[in-house]
Amino acid sequence: MNERCMTQTELAERWRISEATLERWRTESNGPLFLKLGNQVRYRVQDVEAFEEVALRGSTKPTAGSNRLQPPRVRHLGLPRMSPRPLDQSLSGYALALATHV
Repeated sequence: MNERCMTQTELAERWRISEATLERWRTESNGPLFLKLGNQVRYRVQDVEAFEEVALRGSTKPTAGSNRLQPPRVRHLGLPRMSPRPLDQSLSGYALALATHV
C-alpha cells in the first residue's frame, strides 16, 4: 500500500490555517482523520480530500433537515468510545464518504 501522507505543516499551508488550529481540532475530535506514529502526526491525502468533500458548501445557510455548518465530528481510531451508537446513526456524511473510498 503506497499512500501519500501530509504533515501537519503541509495541511496547515494547504488550508491556510495555523498548525495550532489542527492541534486543537485533534484534541476536540474535529477535522480529518489522522495517523499518530510515535510522536509524529500524518494526514492521509484521501482522508483530507474526503473531509473537504463533506465541508464543501454552496451557501452559508444550513442544508434542508440539517442545522450544521461544519463537517460532522469524527471518531479517531485508537480513541475509545464510551457508549456505542447504533450503526445507522454512526455513519454520518464523513464516515460514509470514508466507507465508500475504501
